[in-house]
Amino acid sequence: MSVPSVALLRWQFDLTWALFEYHLERLEADDFLWEPTPHCWSVRRSADGTWTPDWADTEPDPVPVPTIGWLTWHIGWWWTVTMDHLRGAPPPSRRDRWSGSGPVGGAELAVEHRAAGHHQSPRTTSKPHAG
Repeated sequence: MSVPSVALLRWQFDLTWALFEYHLERLEADDFLWEPTPHCWSVRRSADGTWTPDWADTEPDPVPVPTIGWLTWHIGWWWTVTMDHLRGAPPPSRRDRWSGSGPVGGAELAVEHRAAGHHQSPRTTSKPHAG
């Protein structure tokens, strides 16, 4: 008997998420804004204290190297946009998505992940069996 595709995809997603959380939990706040090259996309504090992601409507060439902060913002923003579309709600602005704290941003992603029904950790969940 074969494993249903949805079960296998969910297991792979949960495994990937567990690895993401494992590494994210070990980062310090400063790690999220570290820029490894001069040409980076990050999230930057505005004069009013909010955080704004670097963004271009047309992809630049070369593509900037993203910081960890930008990646956590991007994952959270796209995840929220996807969930809002599924719920029929208007998606958030790109400017509404990053908390400004790497560890808090990671925790926000985990809450969204669980709220979407992806709450089984592969650390405790075995791979689906082919029967």
